[in-house]
Amino acid sequence: MQVPPVLFTTLPGEAHDLGSLMAAVTTADAGGHPIFFGGDLPVREIADVAETLGAAAVGVSVCHVNGGGQFQALSELRAVLPTRVGLWVGGAQSSEVLLPERVARVTDLEALESKVALLVERGGSS
Repeated sequence: MQVPPVLFTTLPGEAHDLGSLMAAVTTADAGGHPIFFGGDLPVREIADVAETLGAAAVGVSVCHVNGGGQFQALSELRAVLPTRVGLWVGGAQSSEVLLPERVARVTDLEALESKVALLVERGGSS
């Protein structure tokens, strides 16, 4: 059984995508199927690609806190993503971001490896 992909990106206004790229590499090393989608993307585009690809989850990296803008973008993304698609947030400043309901904070690469291991074990449900 093939594990569905995990899409890695950053939110609008967040151009620093190295964290997302590192998370994608970590996901591949853990046996997952990452797709690195770049950064600074519109919420609707992220959701459309996740749905088109049948993603199990979307991983968002946060490097800069912008006064609540991430909360709004994450709320919007969670609302337009299919409920079966997990939404994971990590990165250098992710601990400073208030998360909406049904959004998981991924504190470090080991936590990401654990989430990916569960995806692999369950065959795709995050």
